[in-house]
Amino acid sequence: MSDTKKTVRNRKNNRGYGIRQAKRQESLQSYAMITPQLIGFLVFSLYPLLWVLRYVFYEYDGANESFVGLENLIRAFGDVAYWRTVVNTFIISFGKLIVELPLALLLAVILNESVRGKSAFRLIFFMPNIISVAIVGIVFSYMFSTFDGIVNNFLINIGCISEPIDWFANRWTANIVIMIASTWNSFGVNMIYFLSGLLNIPRELYESGSIDGANKWQQFCHITFPQLASVSQIILIITFLLFLVRITLF
Repeated sequence: MSDTKKTVRNRKNNRGYGIRQAKRQESLQSYAMITPQLIGFLVFSLYPLLWVLRYVFYEYDGANESFVGLENLIRAFGDVAYWRTVVNTFIISFGKLIVELPLALLLAVILNESVRGKSAFRLIFFMPNIISVAIVGIVFSYMFSTFDGIVNNFLINIGCISEPIDWFANRWTANIVIMIASTWNSFGVNMIYFLSGLLNIPRELYESGSIDGANKWQQFCHITFPQLASVSQIILIITFLLFLVRITLF
């Protein structure tokens, strides 16, 4: 009897050791997968940002630098143009957020259904995210150019305006152009986040909702949207961090 108990105990210990080994291997694989992205973030994002922040405490004329302490910060915080820039950054960031998140969620819900060619559409919508911000700025500056821009020519041809608009001469029109360009450049990655969240929602919830008589809109409000709460929190956190980076750089 004692030998039987010992055998059962050894089997349980071996099973527990195997489970711990599997969990350890899974953790190592997870760390190995995120290590390249983490190294890239530290080398190409965090280090350059800290290097630039170092010049906050220096006076630099392009050739020589001298330590000035908090003098640059005092001069910046006392400048009206700096605070106007901060306000514009607030407007652009929150205006972009109001448009971008519903658009990304709508496209994610549509592409999560049985749509013909949805893989191609996912690729097309995500492509702007890998384009350099500098290139996006150049493209949109040409598109919204005063005299030979595509947007002005299109609006004149359809009769919406009688003369070209100088989009970048006015604060609000310039902010609108920046919001459009920024939304086009980054909504694709948020769409991918929402798609990953939609794929993790159990289909049984929708089947139960259909049995209870819930239509598509009710299923979205009571099943899809609550289940995407964690993904939405991640997107909002990333957006907030990017906003802090913009404030720091300005």
